[in-house]
Amino acid sequence: MSYIDACRLSISELIAHLINKIFDTGIIPKQLKISIVRPIYKGGNKTQYDKYRPIMLLPALEKIMERYVSIHLKAYLKKCEIITESQHGFQEGKSTTTLLAGFVDKVYSSLKWHAWLCNIFRSEKSFRHARS
Repeated sequence: MSYIDACRLSISELIAHLINKIFDTGIIPKQLKISIVRPIYKGGNKTQYDKYRPIMLLPALEKIMERYVSIHLKAYLKKCEIITESQHGFQEGKSTTTLLAGFVDKVYSSLKWHAWLCNIFRSEKSFRHARS
């Protein structure tokens, strides 16, 4: 048995205490605000900065807090019925892939039955690219 296994209960109680203290006070220790940013190459010309995307390496406690907040936020949004069925973010089993699959099905059905189809897309990212 490793030292961490032997101390698991103590460590989990300490982590829970720290997280509760942060949520109670609203103060995040400076050490948890520090992250390491690493560029990840996406492909293409390696000398162009836009061919990289940044990822942030966060402290382990920060990742635990992020997961905790995510779980509770999703539960709250579901309980209070804030997110509709058509919303694909913040919902289990839904993603941009399921959104696009549903959209493609509607387009296909509309074309099959010669129905009118109109969709308006708005994305800040696509507008930025359109202006460049």
